[in-house]
Amino acid sequence: KNETPFDGTLTHFDRGNLVHYSLERLYKKYEGETLKESYYDEMKKNIEGALKESYFKLYSSEPKKTGMDFIYYEEIKKRLLNFLHKEKHEVKNGAEIQLLHLEKKIDKTLSIEGKKTVKLHGYIDRIDVYNDTYRIIDYKIGNILPTNLRINDWDVFSKDRYTYKYAPLFQVLFYAYSMFDTLPLNTTLNVQTGIISFRNIQNYFMPFEWKNASRSQPSDAILTKQILEEYKEEVLLRVIREIYDKDIPFEEKLEM
Repeated sequence: KNETPFDGTLTHFDRGNLVHYSLERLYKKYEGETLKESYYDEMKKNIEGALKESYFKLYSSEPKKTGMDFIYYEEIKKRLLNFLHKEKHEVKNGAEIQLLHLEKKIDKTLSIEGKKTVKLHGYIDRIDVYNDTYRIIDYKIGNILPTNLRINDWDVFSKDRYTYKYAPLFQVLFYAYSMFDTLPLNTTLNVQTGIISFRNIQNYFMPFEWKNASRSQPSDAILTKQILEEYKEEVLLRVIREIYDKDIPFEEKLEM
């Protein structure tokens, strides 16, 4: 990211970057390890330093300590602390978390009806194994609810029905599909993709869930080859075709 002079109040986008950069700095030394309670105690002590370094990465200056920026800065510190406290509690209660990757780069080439090729590219905030579950995780500073990640048909992504609330779900499914060739499907591990919302820490990790037609059956949060193939055919390819179609105008879907 290019250095950007700071001349105003922290934007929502930059507050998100501060959280992402800070978490990467805090967890980086533990990448590849099984997380221990003591690690969280150390990370809590390092929050201020990680946040200052992240701020400097964005603006090449020290954090402002006045006005709304001071409030935002302190709010981010509190949310980072709450997250570390929550995850430490998970470990204390017996969860085994192996941190596999931070800011994992993904690249996949997709063929469109044999005529065009599209390169899928992105960075996944975190990949870990929580007990017997392989998790693809995206961090969000907004208030995401479990219901935002729970669907029973793919038409929620259609042009007529799509709203801003489904954007995080599209993103984590995109990440999962982009990793299709390397996911541990058909192994002893379950595979999930989902969100950690820093305004909804009590729910911790919220996975994508497919609601079954029968209300008597629970939703299924386990990713399968079939689900990812359906996402590709019913959602991803449709979106890409619309992007290439010059007769379909781009429309901004505002947050509801």
